[in-house]
Amino acid sequence: MPRALPDMTRRVITMETARRKLDIPVDAAGHIRRTRAVGDMATRAADSGDGIGFKGHAAVFNQRTWIGSKRYGWWEQIDPGAFTKTIREKVVENNDIIFNRDHNNSLLLARTSNDTLRLSEDDVGLAVDADMGDYSYARDVETGLSRRDLTGMSFAFGAITWEWSLAEDGEDLLTLREMELFDVAVCGMPAYGGTDASMRGELLACARAQGFDDPMIAALAKRLADPDDELVNVLRGLAHPLAAPAADLRESDTSQPAADAATGDDSPPAETTGEPPIRAIARAHLAMQMDLMKERVG
Repeated sequence: MPRALPDMTRRVITMETARRKLDIPVDAAGHIRRTRAVGDMATRAADSGDGIGFKGHAAVFNQRTWIGSKRYGWWEQIDPGAFTKTIREKVVENNDIIFNRDHNNSLLLARTSNDTLRLSEDDVGLAVDADMGDYSYARDVETGLSRRDLTGMSFAFGAITWEWSLAEDGEDLLTLREMELFDVAVCGMPAYGGTDASMRGELLACARAQGFDDPMIAALAKRLADPDDELVNVLRGLAHPLAAPAADLRESDTSQPAADAATGDDSPPAETTGEPPIRAIARAHLAMQMDLMKERVG
């Protein structure tokens, strides 16, 4: 299986399942990021006697996680042993895996090359054991953990071997067999959907579902990397119906009409047939904006 390489012009890695193509967003370094809420993070006295010690798990094995949006997402899980080779190679070759705050290398906390960061696999997943430097921002991390302002860990990786299958609910399931690890991070937002990369991925997935072909997807992705005012205005219009309360564009639900924004009345209009007006309007607006976007990204 060839390694999944990022297309940095589009800022995605494109993978094909048995059913469809998926554009998986990457960061500015071409790495995939995953973040999870962590309940076992804790600080302690550093093993070296200097600084602040840290323990936690950046990833867990055999636990399915939904990635992406409700409409365009997929299930993902990590096999035990997925990190073994990369941990060994990084240490043997004296290459670094770093530990930082929010994937920000200016907030570096520890690294494998000087043995202040020790990574291993246990029964839970990827175990992180670090002696953070006695930096002001390391003390901020200690405070954030004690207050539960910092509640998650994240890691950046490249997919080396993987397998697509169908989960019991009929959705795509990505099983990551082997991964190259670049960094681990402590963070305050343990959710996939809050990043610019995931927003870009969602828009690309929406565009693909609306019939954009590969050249148009590439053109849109390139413009999303540095959006101009014209594209921003189109995207704002596109985002508006998606944010409308109760406007789930995936399916109609005539039994639960949306409340009128002005009066709060959620009763169905007289002689209404088909989908509620808010959904019909959202669908029409989505189609119009997608048509406009097709014209402007070409």
